[in-house]
Amino acid sequence: MKIFVCADMEGIAAVSTSQQVSSGSPQFEWARRQFTAEVASAVKGLTEAGSQEIWVADSHGDCYGNLILEELPPEVKLVTGQHCLRPLGQMEGMDSSFDAAILIGFHAQAGTRDAVQDHTFHLLSLKVNGRGMGELGLCAALAGAFEVPVIFVSGDEAAVREAKTMIPGVQTVAVKKGIGNAVALSLHPQAACSRIYEKVKKAVEGGKGKKRVRPVRFPGKVEMEIQFYSTTDGDLAELVPGTRRLDARTVSYRAKDIREAYRAFRAATLLAAYSHYR
Repeated sequence: MKIFVCADMEGIAAVSTSQQVSSGSPQFEWARRQFTAEVASAVKGLTEAGSQEIWVADSHGDCYGNLILEELPPEVKLVTGQHCLRPLGQMEGMDSSFDAAILIGFHAQAGTRDAVQDHTFHLLSLKVNGRGMGELGLCAALAGAFEVPVIFVSGDEAAVREAKTMIPGVQTVAVKKGIGNAVALSLHPQAACSRIYEKVKKAVEGGKGKKRVRPVRFPGKVEMEIQFYSTTDGDLAELVPGTRRLDARTVSYRAKDIREAYRAFRAATLLAAYSHYR
């Protein structure tokens, strides 16, 4: 089996504040060690369940420099590099050659109560065909566009609930419970790694049977609605051809499929991000 591992950071054990997942912060070095340990535990479970080829995508922040690469098993292939230059963003490298995908360290979408570091990129909200969606859902939808199912998700309890709602039958591990946006009750880091290893292995072995997890699909035309925090972001996003301005902070884009909609989403959000860094 060929498996794609997409790894974010806010949903790992014992992380509760933005400082812990921000490069340059004194707390970041510990967090990236735990991040690497959870990904390595997932890879161990995949390998022992018979996976022959494993790709790992560093998909937190700028999408490089988060995982400690030399501490990952040497058999993995690595996707790393600037998020803004990755056509598929967090899922860069995904195609129809993969048998399944797993998501490690994910968080709930923006506006979720009792969720640790809930957010959806730098947006107020994102909807696909009228359905609220976060980074987790968008990653699952992109995998589904290639007929690849997401069979495992780890993160906080809110992220796990989100995953189960969108992906029936998915295996999950909740490594912590949100008490607020920046407060959590967490598993011990080593316990989190052990549970991830066990459940990932179970997910792969179970996927070989009749009760396989189905890919998340959005067949036919897709409408993606993006709500920003500022009107300036809306001004810039409106420059993307085919975009409709719904109000001062909200734009939408109608596309033939989720992949085309995602390309417009990438263009709109990158233009908006420019306004914050210019």
